Amino acid sequence: FSADDELKITTQQARKHLGSVGLESHAHTIPNRDLSGGQKSRVALAELIIMAPDIIILDEPTNNLDLESIDALGEAINEYEGGVVIVSHDSRLICETECQLWVVEEQTINEIDGDFYDYREEILKELGEEINALGATGDNRDDSDSNSD
Repeated sequence: FSADDELKITTQQARKHLGSVGLESHAHTIPNRDLSGGQKSRVALAELIIMAPDIIILDEPTNNLDLESIDALGEAINEYEGGVVIVSHDSRLICETECQLWVVEEQTINEIDGDFYDYREEILKELGEEINALGATGDNRDDSDSNSD
C-alpha cells in the first residue's frame, strides 16, 4: 500500500469499520486533525483492517487510549483474520486478546505455557523466592548507608 493507492470502499463500509473499532458515529465526519489521540488511533486501526495486510505489528498500541478504546482494540484484534504481533506492557489488552504470549528478556524470546495470569503467577513466585533468599542471607541493608564514610 502506498500513499498513491486509494481505498475503494463506500461511505457505509467505512462507517461500519469505524464503528467496529469503537469510534462513535458522531466522530465519523470530524476532520482527522480535530480528533483526540484515541480517536485517531481507532481511525488508523480501521484503515489497517480495510487494507487487510497479512500481518499487523502494533508497538504499544494502547498509548493514548482510554479503557473503552482498549476494549475496542482487543475486540478488533480478536476479529482480525490476519496475523497480529503486539508489543505491549498493557495487561488489560494482553488479557483481552486471544493470543499466544511470548516474553522477551535477557536477549531471548520465550513462549509462555498458559495465559497472562499463569505468567504473572510464575513471576510473582520467582520474586517471592528472590526476596526470601535475600532475607535468609541477612542482606537487607540499605546500600545508601554504606557510602556515608
